[in-house]
Amino acid sequence: TVTGSEFDHNTGAGASFLSNASYGPGGFGNAFQQVTIEGGDFSHNGGDGIYFGATASGRQGRAEQHATISDSTFDYNTGNGVHIYASATDGVYVAGHPCTAAQGLAGGCAFVRQNVVISYSQISHNTGNGVEVGTYADSYGAIYGASGRPHASTLELYGDGVNHNGGRGLDVSNHVSDDSYLY
Repeated sequence: TVTGSEFDHNTGAGASFLSNASYGPGGFGNAFQQVTIEGGDFSHNGGDGIYFGATASGRQGRAEQHATISDSTFDYNTGNGVHIYASATDGVYVAGHPCTAAQGLAGGCAFVRQNVVISYSQISHNTGNGVEVGTYADSYGAIYGASGRPHASTLELYGDGVNHNGGRGLDVSNHVSDDSYLY
């Protein structure tokens, strides 16, 4: 939990949260992050205001990242105000367990669960995009918002001001290939 803190005037990102899992054959592992930010300031940084990255690879590689942000500022950054990235690659196909289904102990797909909720925050005047969301799923990878899908989105915005950015206010880019799944 981060409350009332400033992450300003850094040469890179104001803050960076990374969740990375890569596991081989056998049981799965999990890299899990849960972040809460209230009243933070992530401005005037040389990179993104804040960066969330979740990557999973290999059989049953599993990375989870869940963030709730409220009443915060992400302004005047050289990169994006908020940058969210998820990648699930190089899983293994197991008969009867395609990446569109729950993997359980027998499945083999690499997967990422990522959900970012931003409310009543200011994300403006950044050189890049206000909010950038990128997802990449390849070779038996799966990406979705939360368990029990489709009940949660990857990104939820409520009452935010996303204005006057050098790129787009919101830029969403998805890539899915080779027996992979994105919801």
